[in-house]
Amino acid sequence: MSRWLLEIGCEELPAQVCASLLQQLRGSQQEGPQQEGLVQRVLRDERLLSADFTGEQLRVLVSPRRVAVQVTGVPACQSARAQVSRGPRVDVAFGPDGAPTKAGLGFARSRGVTVDELGRETVAGTTFVCARVEAERLPAAEVLPRVSRALIEALQVPRGMRWGSRPADQTDYLRFSRPIRWLVCKLESETIVFPFYDLVSGDVSRGHRALGGTVIIAHAEEYERALQEHRVIVDQERRRELILSGLTARAEALGGRWLDPGDVLAEATYLVESPSVENGRFSAAKLRLPPDVLITAMQSHQRYFPVCAPDGQLLPVFLYVSNADPAFAELVTRGNQRVLEGRLDDAEFAYERDAAEGLRNMARRLDKVVFHERLGTLAEKTIRLREMTAWLSSCTTADAALRTTLDEAAAIAKADLVSQVVIEFPSLQGTMGGV
Repeated sequence: MSRWLLEIGCEELPAQVCASLLQQLRGSQQEGPQQEGLVQRVLRDERLLSADFTGEQLRVLVSPRRVAVQVTGVPACQSARAQVSRGPRVDVAFGPDGAPTKAGLGFARSRGVTVDELGRETVAGTTFVCARVEAERLPAAEVLPRVSRALIEALQVPRGMRWGSRPADQTDYLRFSRPIRWLVCKLESETIVFPFYDLVSGDVSRGHRALGGTVIIAHAEEYERALQEHRVIVDQERRRELILSGLTARAEALGGRWLDPGDVLAEATYLVESPSVENGRFSAAKLRLPPDVLITAMQSHQRYFPVCAPDGQLLPVFLYVSNADPAFAELVTRGNQRVLEGRLDDAEFAYERDAAEGLRNMARRLDKVVFHERLGTLAEKTIRLREMTAWLSSCTTADAALRTTLDEAAAIAKADLVSQVVIEFPSLQGTMGGV
């Protein structure tokens, strides 16, 4: 049993694509029925999956610039498989005296067996001769090129694009989310070389784009260690743990705790290969903005993590995950602070305009926004909402004052959809109306 490694090296992949590729290759890891991934299916189809294979033998490692598959327990050659071929009817294959006919001899010869090795199979009352032939068992090293190609070509990505040139033996261009730049394929210490479109696999990988260099993978088992020496943490779970511990340590040092309502952590894990957590600051004057606006500005645009004090109040600091050399952290932090200050200036301007206009004035502009071509504008939807509210309140014991309040609420329920803050941060629709 051997260890097999396949690495697909490419330009930086979007975080959502990284998560999707991990799921496709590995399959479901959730509780309940296990969904088999591409790796297991392709290995089984090629008879390279051992009978006692377990999920622990498969590792799928994904980072922005690479997708790697590691499988332990790969057999030395394909497993045995018998193929049963049905031939002519027995009365056609053999004469009345039991001697084989030309049809029987020809069938046996075509299947590489003797007449004496032919079996019998009855289907719907008719008996045929059949030949049981053992499929050829190729060495794993000869089958893995086919396995590797099948895996790469089976990967599904949103908006896949064509890259590179089209070889004469291919009917289409390679389609992938980003250009594939290199392939590494190892079986233990043996390098598996095969062509794939305009690439040829080998044992040469690449480290961190800015901090690493060319990496020679001498053995499949040394893959992670070799990349780590070139500043790449290829295991996504380990990167996540490093980011988590870094966020917690930084937030505690600043006297607070970090927040992540937008689940930026899941995305940040696939944005870096050598993660480090740094902190920056913004003007305390911006804290007068609603917390939802501040948090959304930090998370939706910049993938930052807000920090709040023990009492829940936001602090004028933020955390971010860097992929740069920690030696340049101060320079990178200044750049991030400038960007966030600009975002917050825009948010402050939009919020002040909205506060000056008010929801009732915004509601007058709803007739300029089409809700649906067959259902009219947002103003018409608001009219229907007010009518429905009036009918529902009439079915209750609500007094006149409460009915008036409900009608006023329905009249401005959709007003924040035309606010400047919601135009800037669409996820805040429905939230800004209550600020």
